[in-house]
Amino acid sequence: MNAQNQRDLTQLVTQIDHANLTLIEPLLTNAQNHGELQIWPNQTAQLVLFQQLRYCDIINQPMNTDQQLTNLIDQVVLPALRASGVANRHFHH
Repeated sequence: MNAQNQRDLTQLVTQIDHANLTLIEPLLTNAQNHGELQIWPNQTAQLVLFQQLRYCDIINQPMNTDQQLTNLIDQVVLPALRASGVANRHFHH
């Protein structure tokens, strides 16, 4: 990949990440309001679901069932969000 293509790809991923953060914000707010998250997760944790879905699409193993998506959220995304909140609380004292 040449330098221009790399810059274009980086810019595209940045735009996608921004859109994904906009999508996840109301869900995180809802989770906080219901006591599922005590601390707001960092940006890396907020993007983990989208990055995992993108990875699955790239290797041609998309999430085909609701159960696969539920497992991803329950086993990967929520723990990452919660751990991020703990790390945020620890490092911001």
